Formats: sequence, C-alpha cells, structure tokens
Amino acid sequence: KKAMAWLTHAVVVVVVVVMPWRSSTGYIMRAAPPAFVVGRRGFVSSSPPFDRLRAAAAAAGEISIDLPEERGSLSIPERLSRSLRFYSRVIPILLRYQVKEVELRRRCATDEECDVEYEALDEWGSDELRDAIMDLQGFYVKSGQVISSRVDLFAKPYTEKLSVLQDGLEPISTDVVKEVVRRELKLKSLGELFESFDDEPLGCASIAQVHKATLLDGRKVAVKVQRPGARPLLEADLANLKRFSKLLADALPVDYYTVFSELGDALDGELDFLNEVNSMDKLRAALAAEPGSASGSSSSRGGPPPPVKVPRAIAGLSSRRVLTMEFVEGVPLKRLGERTTRNPAEAKYAGAKIVNALGEAYARMIFNGGHLHGDPHPANVFVNPETLEVTLLDCGQTKQLSLADREQLRAVILHLQAYRRDPSAATLQALANDIRDFGVELRPREGTIKRDDDQTRGLEATKSDSSSSSSSSSS
Repeated sequence: KKAMAWLTHAVVVVVVVVMPWRSSTGYIMRAAPPAFVVGRRGFVSSSPPFDRLRAAAAAAGEISIDLPEERGSLSIPERLSRSLRFYSRVIPILLRYQVKEVELRRRCATDEECDVEYEALDEWGSDELRDAIMDLQGFYVKSGQVISSRVDLFAKPYTEKLSVLQDGLEPISTDVVKEVVRRELKLKSLGELFESFDDEPLGCASIAQVHKATLLDGRKVAVKVQRPGARPLLEADLANLKRFSKLLADALPVDYYTVFSELGDALDGELDFLNEVNSMDKLRAALAAEPGSASGSSSSRGGPPPPVKVPRAIAGLSSRRVLTMEFVEGVPLKRLGERTTRNPAEAKYAGAKIVNALGEAYARMIFNGGHLHGDPHPANVFVNPETLEVTLLDCGQTKQLSLADREQLRAVILHLQAYRRDPSAATLQALANDIRDFGVELRPREGTIKRDDDQTRGLEATKSDSSSSSSSSSS
C-alpha cells in the first residue's frame, strides 16, 4: 500500500507540475514571448492582428521568429512525462484484449460469435491508439505507420484508421516553417530565392512537412522542412518504444524490438537531409539500368526510362534540415482511387502497371548495388492519375544490403520461380531452406502440394526465432 501511495503521488506530481509546462511538440516552454503562446501548430499569436503584422514583417526579412532551442536530449521529467502518457494510453488497450480473450473463451459457442465481439473491440482499440499517437506525435507516429502498412498482421480498423499517420498529421505554423528555411539557407528573406511559397503544406509527417514553392526562375519545387527540435523527441520516444516492445513481446504479433532497433539505426540518416540528397542520387542511378545490363542500355544513354522516378534535389538549396527538390505531379497511392473514374477493367490494368513498376524498381535497387528505399508506404508512392507514372518520395530511410544478402535473395527468387513451374515438395523444400536463412520458417498448407513425408518433414518445423538479425529482418 505504501508503494502504491508513493507511485500515485509521483504520478500526480508529474501530471500536475511537469505536464502543464509541456507543449505538444515536446519542449518545456518556461518563457514564451509575451505576445505568443505555444500550441499544437507551433507558435501561435494570442493576438491575430499582431500575428499578421509579425508574419508580414518576417516574410520581408525585417524580423525573425523565435524557434525552439535545439537540444541534445529531453530532460528526465520530460522523458518521464511522455512515458507515462504513452503507457497510460496503450496499456489499457492491451489489457482489454487480454480480458476479452479470457471472457470469450468461456462463453463463445462459435468463431462467428467471437469475431463479432472482436470487431467491436477493434473499432474501439483502433480509435484509442490513433488518438493517443496523434496526441503524442514524435516517434510514436512511425510505429503507427508500421502498423498501418501491416494488413497481414493487424485488423482492418487499425490499418485503416492509422493510415492517417502516413501524411495527415497536424502541421506546424507556416511562419515557423519559413523561418527555418530562411535560417538554413542563410537568406535575409525568402524573396531572395522564391517567387512564391505556399502556406498550406502538401503533407505532414513525424519528421518534416512539405510545401510547394516557385523559384525566381519559374521552376516549381517541393520544399521539405524538418520540424524544429525533432531529434531529442524522436530519440526519447524510440528508447521508450524499444523498452515497451521488449517488456510486452508476448502480447505483440511480431518481434517489434527488432523493428524499432532497425528504425533507430536509420534515424540519423533521416534527420540529415543532405544524406537524403545522396540517397536520392544513389537510387536514381540504381533505377537507370536493368541488373546485369551494359552501361550503354541505361536510361541516361537513350535506353528505356526507369520503372519509377526519384525527384532530383535542386543544387545549392538544401541543408541538414531543408531539402528543395523538383515538384512531382501526382497523388499518393492511397488516394489514387479518389482521383480517378476508371471502370473496373481500366482500374485492374492501372493496378497491374503500378505493381509491375514497383516490382521492377525494387529488383533494380536490390541487384544494382543493393541500396534500396526503406519506407515505401502508400503516402511515399506518388502516382500521376493520367499517365500512371510512379515516383518514390521521402528517400531518407534507405537500406544498404550486403553482397551476402543479395546472393540469398537471388537464390530465393530462383527457387520461387522453380516452385511456380513445378509446385512439388522438392521445390518447396529448396525454397524453404533459402527463406529460413532470413529467419522465416515456411510450412506447406494442407492440400497445396502432393505430400511426401520424407521430403517435407523438415517443413513442419517449430516456430522460428523471430529475433533474427536486424539486417535479415530489414531484408
């Protein structure tokens, strides 16, 4: 009882004393400028007329806007506050599922009855998790993006409702965005480089948001701007998620500790936009030619165009926190259906063309040097509704595969082709042996092949160790 009383007291202190000083962007603001308050959208004026005057003056380069101070890490009270908020929102969801499982085991007569109960719980749980992530922001957004893309593991309400995290986060103030651009590109005012700069962002994610702009020479560009102070918030959240995934490994469908470790390894590269510029160049070079083809057949030498495009960065207009690239016409893949009026036959053709382009693109990235785009969720795949041309965006998260990984993938592909030609136990066994090297155990379903006990005994293996190496997991 004494321990619980002490813990309750500690929670009250944190909630009452620490959290009121926090902004939703993760900073303790003890002395904001008098005319401003810190809100979910960044720095917001408490006086709209003054806000407009200040914004106009900032755009003209007469004054600068205060930005959150860059720090190495969050303080202990800040980390504790975010951890408590995270656990208080997520643990109840997991507990409800555990209680429901025990309850349904006793009273459900059929699977159909259980499914109805779980559907209602999925609707509630997905709402709760989405709201919690939208409130916390930071690296929790990336965890939600992972869930939204795993339709093979999570119920439909989770994948659908969390898809808003792919590009629909609340934006930071446009004044703050413009001030970051001005400082990073060392300008007195944006007018030195830009003819126009749209206030409304094209998309908002956990690390950055993107605005359309026009250069003085008339070129349309997209300007990607990092959220001020993003690094300490993301690093603190990542550490918390790794602890959470290790403590509750049995309650999660896969080994998310390995997933978060891999995402953490890529975080430094994502936070340095100059690294993303280099990755864009590498990916474009890999996509230019078919694996094993002569250099003369590349698209740069008059050969066929690459299966997908990667935007080019505008030389001299990027820094570690600002990336200026050519503007791409199109819509995110997840919204393509909203922008087209194709009949079913045309839609099927369009889908096949997009899938084939992405498949060819990844074959080229993997086997032309092994440098591949590591975050192809539907908001990062842009499609032109008219031409169906595909573009890969957000190249900050990439993966360099070793020669050994690529050789393993070659073997898997060759054995998969052999199995498709001859779906026998022998060809499936050969495929299973290759896939096992990646930490995945393959077992046949009843009736899919003609069983041969001697040949398929090895496929009926126990559950594989899901905590394989991070490189194998990423591959």
